Amino acid sequence: MQASEDTSSEWILVDHLNKEQSGLLSIGRDNYHGASVRKNISALARELLVDRIRVVADTITVIDETVTRRGVDYRVRVEPIVSPASSGLVAVLAIFVHAGEELPPRPVVGALEWV
Repeated sequence: MQASEDTSSEWILVDHLNKEQSGLLSIGRDNYHGASVRKNISALARELLVDRIRVVADTITVIDETVTRRGVDYRVRVEPIVSPASSGLVAVLAIFVHAGEELPPRPVVGALEWV
């Protein structure tokens, strides 16, 4: 697959069940079935999201900040998806939009865990 030309304003879902190898699950409504994150997102998305996805995966905390890249301000939001009983990381949900724009509705994403 080719890198998406513009992944701004599109929620990106990254699988983190395997701590050694994350996998891209979706960009907006398009499914990627565990494909390479870097190869399938735009260069700008790589700059804005990849390191923040790693931080969120390591800390299980939300990042919501304004970042300037290429002379443009962007709002970047990255949040963990955790299992309900053990609070283990399952996935990371990320998006960026131009600063001042509203985020599109967050997709319904969650996790199940057998107890």
